[in-house]
Amino acid sequence: MAYNLTATDQSAYLSGITEALKGEATEYRAAPRDTTPPTVTVKDGSRFTKVRADGAYQRVSFALFDEGEIDRLSVNGVVKDLTDDTWSDLNFVKPGAFGAVRGANTLQVVDVAGNITEVSFVLSK
Repeated sequence: MAYNLTATDQSAYLSGITEALKGEATEYRAAPRDTTPPTVTVKDGSRFTKVRADGAYQRVSFALFDEGEIDRLSVNGVVKDLTDDTWSDLNFVKPGAFGAVRGANTLQVVDVAGNITEVSFVLSK
Protein backbone atom coordinates (compact mmCIF):
# COMPACT_ATOMS: atom_id res chain seq x y z
CA MET A 1 0.00 0.00 0.00
CA ALA A 2 1.07 3.55 -0.69
CA TYR A 3 -0.56 6.65 0.73
CA ASN A 4 -0.38 10.29 -0.35
CA LEU A 5 3.07 10.07 -1.90
CA THR A 6 2.79 13.63 -3.15
CA ALA A 7 0.07 16.20 -3.54
CA THR A 8 -0.22 15.45 -7.27
CA ASP A 9 -1.50 12.55 -9.38
CA GLN A 10 1.16 9.82 -9.36
CA SER A 11 -1.17 7.05 -10.60
CA ALA A 12 0.72 6.54 -13.87
CA TYR A 13 3.91 5.67 -11.95
CA LEU A 14 2.13 3.39 -9.49
CA SER A 15 0.16 1.54 -12.17
CA GLY A 16 3.29 -0.41 -13.08
CA ILE A 17 3.23 -1.91 -9.58
CA THR A 18 -0.53 -2.43 -9.20
CA GLU A 19 -0.95 -3.93 -12.67
CA ALA A 20 1.77 -6.49 -11.91
CA LEU A 21 0.31 -7.34 -8.49
CA LYS A 22 -3.43 -7.06 -9.05
CA GLY A 23 -3.90 -6.75 -12.79
CA GLU A 24 -5.46 -3.29 -12.29
CA ALA A 25 -4.25 0.23 -12.91
CA THR A 26 -3.93 2.67 -10.01
CA GLU A 27 -6.89 5.02 -9.69
CA TYR A 28 -6.35 8.60 -8.56
CA ARG A 29 -9.10 10.16 -6.42
CA ALA A 30 -8.35 13.64 -5.20
CA ALA A 31 -10.29 15.28 -2.41
CA PRO A 32 -12.51 18.11 -3.64
CA ARG A 33 -10.76 21.49 -3.54
CA ASP A 34 -12.05 24.04 -1.05
CA THR A 35 -13.16 27.14 -2.96
CA THR A 36 -15.33 28.73 -0.27
CA PRO A 37 -13.86 31.87 1.33
CA PRO A 38 -14.05 32.40 5.10
CA THR A 39 -17.09 34.05 6.68
CA VAL A 40 -16.38 37.23 8.66
CA THR A 41 -19.05 38.80 10.86
CA VAL A 42 -18.97 41.73 13.26
CA LYS A 43 -19.66 40.59 16.82
CA ASP A 44 -22.71 42.22 18.39
CA GLY A 45 -22.82 43.72 21.86
CA SER A 46 -21.09 46.71 23.40
CA ARG A 47 -18.67 44.39 25.18
CA PHE A 48 -17.08 43.54 21.81
CA THR A 49 -18.07 46.31 19.42
CA LYS A 50 -18.76 50.03 19.87
CA VAL A 51 -20.10 51.77 16.78
CA ARG A 52 -20.85 55.48 16.38
CA ALA A 53 -23.93 56.90 14.68
CA ASP A 54 -21.87 57.63 11.54
CA GLY A 55 -20.93 53.93 11.21
CA ALA A 56 -17.32 54.28 12.38
CA TYR A 57 -16.18 51.93 15.12
CA GLN A 58 -14.50 52.97 18.35
CA ARG A 59 -13.60 49.30 18.61
CA VAL A 60 -14.77 46.27 16.66
CA SER A 61 -14.57 42.51 17.09
CA PHE A 62 -14.97 39.86 14.40
CA ALA A 63 -16.08 36.22 14.42
CA LEU A 64 -14.28 34.18 11.76
CA PHE A 65 -15.53 30.87 10.34
CA ASP A 66 -14.37 28.46 7.67
CA GLU A 67 -15.26 24.78 7.48
CA GLY A 68 -11.82 24.17 5.93
CA GLU A 69 -10.15 26.05 8.83
CA ILE A 70 -8.89 29.61 9.21
CA ASP A 71 -5.13 29.94 8.63
CA ARG A 72 -4.27 33.59 9.26
CA LEU A 73 -5.49 37.15 9.10
CA SER A 74 -4.00 40.55 8.50
CA VAL A 75 -5.08 44.07 9.35
CA ASN A 76 -3.56 46.61 6.99
CA GLY A 77 -0.87 44.08 6.07
CA VAL A 78 0.09 43.20 9.67
CA VAL A 79 -0.18 39.40 9.76
CA LYS A 80 -1.48 37.38 12.71
CA ASP A 81 -1.04 33.60 12.41
CA LEU A 82 -3.92 31.54 13.80
CA THR A 83 -4.21 27.95 15.03
CA ASP A 84 -5.91 26.53 11.90
CA ASP A 85 -9.31 26.02 13.47
CA THR A 86 -12.86 26.17 12.09
CA TRP A 87 -13.78 29.13 14.34
CA SER A 88 -11.57 32.00 15.41
CA ASP A 89 -11.99 35.55 16.68
CA LEU A 90 -10.33 38.91 16.32
CA ASN A 91 -11.43 40.93 19.33
CA PHE A 92 -11.15 44.58 20.36
CA VAL A 93 -9.65 46.06 17.20
CA LYS A 94 -9.01 49.76 17.74
CA PRO A 95 -6.39 52.23 16.53
CA GLY A 96 -2.96 50.95 17.54
CA ALA A 97 -4.04 47.30 18.00
CA PHE A 98 -3.33 44.52 15.46
CA GLY A 99 -2.07 47.04 12.88
CA ALA A 100 -5.31 49.04 12.89
CA VAL A 101 -5.28 52.80 12.41
CA ARG A 102 -7.71 55.65 12.85
CA GLY A 103 -9.68 55.95 9.60
CA ALA A 104 -9.94 53.31 6.85
CA ASN A 105 -8.73 49.76 7.58
CA THR A 106 -8.71 46.46 5.71
CA LEU A 107 -9.04 43.03 7.32
CA GLN A 108 -8.04 40.00 5.24
CA VAL A 109 -8.90 36.50 6.46
CA VAL A 110 -7.26 33.52 4.73
CA ASP A 111 -8.27 29.86 5.08
CA VAL A 112 -5.84 26.94 4.77
CA ALA A 113 -6.82 26.45 1.10
CA GLY A 114 -5.81 30.06 0.35
CA ASN A 115 -9.32 31.51 -0.06
CA ILE A 116 -9.52 35.14 1.08
CA THR A 117 -12.28 37.32 2.50
CA GLU A 118 -11.59 41.03 2.71
CA VAL A 119 -13.52 43.41 4.95
CA SER A 120 -13.13 47.20 5.04
CA PHE A 121 -14.01 49.15 8.15
CA VAL A 122 -13.47 52.59 9.63
CA LEU A 123 -12.14 53.27 13.13
CA SER A 124 -12.64 56.49 15.05
CA LYS A 125 -10.97 57.90 18.12
